[in-house]
Amino acid sequence: MARAIPGVVAVVALLLGSARGDEQCDQDSLLALSHRKRALITENKSGAACGNTGQTCASCQVCVGGMKSYACAGSCAVNDACGPGDSPGSCPTCADRVQTLVQNGMGVGDAMSSVGQNYGWTEPGCGCLSSPPESCYCGNTGIQCVVGEVCVGGMKSYACAGSCATNDACGPGDSPGNCPTCADRVQTLVNNGMGVGDAMSSVGQNYGWTEPGCSCMR
Repeated sequence: MARAIPGVVAVVALLLGSARGDEQCDQDSLLALSHRKRALITENKSGAACGNTGQTCASCQVCVGGMKSYACAGSCAVNDACGPGDSPGSCPTCADRVQTLVQNGMGVGDAMSSVGQNYGWTEPGCGCLSSPPESCYCGNTGIQCVVGEVCVGGMKSYACAGSCATNDACGPGDSPGNCPTCADRVQTLVNNGMGVGDAMSSVGQNYGWTEPGCSCMR
């Protein structure tokens, strides 16, 4: 039976918007997923280790890989990863694509990165797999930043920002080479009570006029 992609998108959107990380994979949400996708997520609640890693994946993470190379991946691993010649509704999942590459000799980290980059450009896609496995989620967002993004913010307000977040953000009195980064500037504003979106916009505008600057945050 064909899987209803809009339903999956709705569930993923609900999961990402929830502030209650431990309840992201509750049974009501799982009912909207296909049986196979529910199995991939709920198996992580059993406390079983992910392959040979000795690690138990967190709620809403998915154990991916094969043979002797495994890792815990973000929830996008259950999304469809359609490619040329695949019929919508019967595509391999992102986890399936990782498994195929691993079984053909690729390490799980490289396989996740490859699948995340090659099947991560359409929503919901596999983009979260292109994050380094150890980076997990960005703060309390429930989102994994993809390759080229930087998790910025502080306290309880975080977001994935462009790669310019690692650039120097020099201001009056700062010595070149000793400046806070754009991400540092955002963190300072957030820690002083500003929301992360407003903080990114402020830093992007105030430190974005000289290259490389912070303009990607605007």
